[in-house]
Amino acid sequence: MKKIIIIWTVVLLSLTAFTSSAFSQSYKQSIGLRVGYWPSISYKLNLSQKNFVNVSCNFGFKDKITPMVSGFYEWQWNVSDIDGLTWYAGPGVYLGTYYYNDNNYDGIHGYMSINVMVGIEYKFPEIPLAISMDYTPGFSLTHQADASYGGGLCIKYCF
Repeated sequence: MKKIIIIWTVVLLSLTAFTSSAFSQSYKQSIGLRVGYWPSISYKLNLSQKNFVNVSCNFGFKDKITPMVSGFYEWQWNVSDIDGLTWYAGPGVYLGTYYYNDNNYDGIHGYMSINVMVGIEYKFPEIPLAISMDYTPGFSLTHQADASYGGGLCIKYCF
């Protein structure tokens, strides 16, 4: 396990070193619709050329509507020489409720998890739209403390 962590750390640091010299985020804010593990409304605010905050309001629809919010602080880097294509990563949390149907825990319960978001985004050069895809592995801190995951595809209006 230590070898895998060391290898991934070296890979991520190498990618960061090769791609951190240029940034091309051409918008300040975006709002969009995200589909994936939970459908959500997503808002992104750029704080600088490479730092941004990404918040979402998620809605689970399994048996009950269970709202949840997420917030991530992320960094982004260009991918090669393709203008408008970036990748991003950063830590965040999910807070909210979920519906759990089990013999011992039937009903709506509180939820909290610590996650990392890793994704890729393309901002179309001629129109105010961006599309992104991400993966959010993490660790749930409530009910059954275990690994959590999510991810999705988001289409955003940029302004």
